[in-house]
Amino acid sequence: MSIYCIGDVHGCIRSLEALLTKINYHESSDEVWFTGDLVNRGPDSIAVLNLVRSLPNAVVVLGNHELITMACYFDRQLLTRLKHPDDMQRLLEHPSAEEHMAWLLQRPLLYQTILPSGQKALVVHAGIYPWWSFDEVQRYATEVSNTLQQHPSSLIELFTTHKAAVMPLDLSDKMRFNFINRVLVGMRYCHEDGALDFTTVAPPELNTNTQLKPWFEFKRQEIEDAYQIFFGHWAALGARRCTSSIVCVDSGCSWGRSLTAIDVERGTFTSVPCQDECTKQNLY
Repeated sequence: MSIYCIGDVHGCIRSLEALLTKINYHESSDEVWFTGDLVNRGPDSIAVLNLVRSLPNAVVVLGNHELITMACYFDRQLLTRLKHPDDMQRLLEHPSAEEHMAWLLQRPLLYQTILPSGQKALVVHAGIYPWWSFDEVQRYATEVSNTLQQHPSSLIELFTTHKAAVMPLDLSDKMRFNFINRVLVGMRYCHEDGALDFTTVAPPELNTNTQLKPWFEFKRQEIEDAYQIFFGHWAALGARRCTSSIVCVDSGCSWGRSLTAIDVERGTFTSVPCQDECTKQNLY
């Protein structure tokens, strides 16, 4: 039995099929975790969802593109805000759209488990906020998941309200819901005071803004000592080990680069070049 974690697929079905073949994935015995953003940008989100949902031992956490997709499902006017709405529109107009949306709503924002080796592991789309305790991470992720499942239309507020860069003091404020989501599915850089940055995408070695640090450079020993953390979202960062216990597995497949899996227990990376019709672009 092997456990793999795969980065952002973004509708790149041929690349996903090629990667599963290359790692010799056995669906009867192996597990595979997906860091979110299964959909959008690439050519065939429906095929990706169909394949992933057919895998008996697959775990999926929600990414920002799943949240955007579900928000557009409940309010089609949001499609006008997108740069590349075509693939999303095909997904939303597909006969199986309602079934897929219902399935996505049941996916968590955070997955935690204990590996056969005894090591604990976390999967999240963007990252773990350095100023939260582990109990807070769990509680906030569950809080948002429950809200989404009970009130799916609340997704619309994520994309019609101002982005929350700091955690609101008013615990009933809608910006609290907004901020927790931005952390778990959208975070890259933080200021020293904990405020999120929403503009900088370049990897740390090319970042010229000295006021910012990647979230994983703010040490939280309580979490890092206990867990291996796997995340995606940051295509410009690329698949790499960020610290001894934090791993990015997004290698920019939908940007015409590659799709990557990591063997969770062995720590080895496997990649395939993008097999789909994706335009090579500047990631930052």
